[in-house]
Amino acid sequence: MSTIILMEPRRAADCGQQLKFIAEALNLRQIDLAHVYQIDRQDLGKAYHGQKMIPARCVHAHMLLLELAHRRVTSQEVA
Repeated sequence: MSTIILMEPRRAADCGQQLKFIAEALNLRQIDLAHVYQIDRQDLGKAYHGQKMIPARCVHAHMLLLELAHRRVTSQEVA
């Protein structure tokens, strides 16, 4: 079993890549992510496209979703 280290996004581009990974792995739309993060869909769209960071208050939810997405992807690779 390998260890994966998940890190908070430090740049808007990193945030966008992580959001796209989460959306694809968990089959979520941008509007679904906006509801989870409790932010405006337009703000999430900017973060999704790497133009803006998610608010600091959303980082905990973001990291939990990122972990869940990684678990989903790795479990599909094993199966």
